[in-house]
Parts: sequence; C-alpha cells; structure tokens
Amino acid sequence: MTRKVISGSIALLFLLTLMSTPVSGASVSGNGLKVSPVRTDLILDPGKSATVTLDITNITKTNATFEAVINNFEANGTSGTPTLITAGSPYSIQKFISPIPNITVGPGKSQAVNVLIHIPVDTSGGGYFGAVRFIAISPSSGKTLNIAASVASLILIRVNGPQLNDQLGLTSFSVSQNGNTGGFFFSGSNLVATAIFTNTGNVQTAPFGKINVNNTSGKQVMTASINNVNPPGNVLPDSARAFSVQLQHIGSFGEYTVYGNFGYGSKGQLLSGKTTFYVVAPWIIVLAAIILVFLISLIWLLPKFFRYWYRRSIRNIR
Repeated sequence: MTRKVISGSIALLFLLTLMSTPVSGASVSGNGLKVSPVRTDLILDPGKSATVTLDITNITKTNATFEAVINNFEANGTSGTPTLITAGSPYSIQKFISPIPNITVGPGKSQAVNVLIHIPVDTSGGGYFGAVRFIAISPSSGKTLNIAASVASLILIRVNGPQLNDQLGLTSFSVSQNGNTGGFFFSGSNLVATAIFTNTGNVQTAPFGKINVNNTSGKQVMTASINNVNPPGNVLPDSARAFSVQLQHIGSFGEYTVYGNFGYGSKGQLLSGKTTFYVVAPWIIVLAAIILVFLISLIWLLPKFFRYWYRRSIRNIR
C-alpha cells in the first residue's frame, strides 16, 4: 500500500518541530500547546515494559482538552527530518502503547501524561518508532478544534533479540561548495564534507566518528566530529541520512585529501571513506595563463630573433 503523507498544517508543524536539534528536557510548542521531551530513546527486552512521562502545557488563557494520537513516521530524504505517514509501518510502536485517555489542562497549567509501553514476549529484535501527537478537541463532542494546535513527541525503541541487525553502509563521501559537489574549487571558503549513510538493517542507528583533512604536504589542517549532538541523530531503517561538517583552514591553492573514519552499532562496526579535491584561486589561473602565453610567445619569437641576429651578423662580417 502506498504511504500517504499527512498533509496540511499538522505535517508542517511537525516538521518545523523536529528540524531543531532536540536536547534532553527540551520542549516544543504549537498553537496553544507545549510538550516535552521532544524525543525519548528506549532499549527494552521482549516481555518488558516502560513508562514515558510527557509534560503537556496549555499556554492559552482557557481550559483545553487534548486527545493523544499515535502516528508512524519515516525519514524525509537524507535530511533526517521525520514525516508523518497515515499508512502502517513494520517499525510502528502503536501495538506497544496502551490507550491514552484525553486530558484537560487549565490555562497556563501543565500536566504529566504517562505513556505506558509494553513489548510482547514474541516481539522480534529491531527498531520501532513513532510519534505521540496531541490534538486540541472539544470536550463535549470529541471533535478536533484546531488542527494546527497539535504537537508531537518522538519515541524510539530498540528491542533486543537475535533478529536485531545493525547495518550501515557509507554510500557517499564528498565535498561540496554552496551546494555544488565536485573535486575542483576556485576558493577554500564554504566547503562542506558530507557523509551519507544508508541503513540496510532493521534498527535505527546513530553513526559517529571523525573527518580529517590533510594538505598537499600531508599535514593535517583540521579535524571535526560528525553527529556530535545530544541526543545523536539516527539513520532509520530503509533510509539514508547525510551528516556534514564545515571545512576550515583551506587555502587558496593546493590539493587536499579528506579522510572519514566512522563507527556505529553495539559491536563497534567501522566504516571509512576518502576523497580528494583541489583549490585553485582565479588569480592563480590568470597568472598561470599569462605565464603560459609569455612562454609560448617566447618560444615562437626567440628562434626568429636568433635567425635575424645571425643574418645581420653575417652581413656585417662581409
């Protein structure tokens, strides 16, 4: 079945919510509603349970009633931005979460909502994830009052088991400037190294590692970490995600080699990449062209000059 992306302001608000880097204890606000934390990561064994406590704040001046809805999501391209989907998903957490009753929160007040999660004993090892979304509704009719008043909190679960498969591949390792990928650049500014990882396993995985840059003489001019945030960004199963770092200390001329050394997974699996690029400033190209024209002219004129000098010398001798 073709997956349908939830349209309108729900999806837009959800995307705007999740594009920011989530940190522990962070919250996100919608139209009249705030929820925290933005994201929760769990590791559970089959047969085990856990409780995730979400704080819901009504930032309006009237009482508000909210309904909790569990949505599936998938990665939107390689940006890592989640997109809500209406279709089913093999990685859905819907079957693990107990029903959440509607809650009414007073103006300017907060209320804790407990999300009860139970992993059945026959659950296969792997990754499961979803979004707990809160929607403002009418307490009498249960109908949605304002579709833009919904916000979501992500829950990602890693279920242990023999079927769990951490498997990332480094599908691309390149350098770009102002969005244009290549191996030859006219300046050393605005250069970005990007590693794209593809997850062919069945669990969300967070890569980590270093990107190092050496100049023409082999000297290391910079080093930087990827995915060095809290919590780190995941590559979802059946998707790819790009991680980029800004390159620094790149001169106006020379050959540069970029090395990427990365790790992932509970067993410390390793990946590596390498790419080379060249920087030649326009003034160097112009100067080289002038020198080349001068040398060509010299090669062409010098024999003529010597022939002329030789003939004149012979005539003077006679």
